[in-house]
Amino acid sequence: MIKEKVLFSNKECNSILELHGKFRPSMVYNKTAKVKLTSRISEESYIEELDKLKEIVLPKISELGVKGLPDDSKILK
Repeated sequence: MIKEKVLFSNKECNSILELHGKFRPSMVYNKTAKVKLTSRISEESYIEELDKLKEIVLPKISELGVKGLPDDSKILK
């Protein structure tokens, strides 16, 4: 049986979304080259305010054993 737990409220999700910079088309990587796939429709944006992201996210996911976030955290849409 799978048990689902809601980690973030709508307000927290909106706060996280407000921390990003400009969205760009997502890039995928293989072992030898950076390749842009034209069929991929997602976009990515780096988090500009990492400290605020940590304030929101880390208390919620620390119970899962997560102790930190990478400095180059992104939002994908």
